[in-house]
Amino acid sequence: MMFNTFGAHPGACAAVAEVLNIMREEHLVDRVAKLGARLSSMLADAFNDHPHVVECRGRGFLQAIEIVQNRNTLEPFPQAADITNKIVGSALRKGVFYYGGGTGVIRDIVCMGPPFIIEEKDLEKMVGILRETVDEVAA
Repeated sequence: MMFNTFGAHPGACAAVAEVLNIMREEHLVDRVAKLGARLSSMLADAFNDHPHVVECRGRGFLQAIEIVQNRNTLEPFPQAADITNKIVGSALRKGVFYYGGGTGVIRDIVCMGPPFIIEEKDLEKMVGILRETVDEVAA
């Protein structure tokens, strides 16, 4: 059985209904589709030749990059290197939050999920800081 304290709570349901109304009125889903394609393009441009990034992937504002020690052989960094957490921590000190993803063999994934109201200049900053941080940490 799955449930939580606020499941079907009238106040929570009213808040969700209002969020959905705002998303519809402000065309936020269409906005994310357009800017998400731009974010994908920015990530591809920033990392298409990076020696430690094997793939940029995602859709909309849910995007990620996969970090490897050697792009040509797909050799991962040793788990003890803690690359993803170091990238996330370094970027956070620069004012941008990413989060770690991945499990098992493919563990070094840096994920992002910006808010629907973010501006394109802020997406550019996110990608720029991510490139800078990966360069510093993976070197």
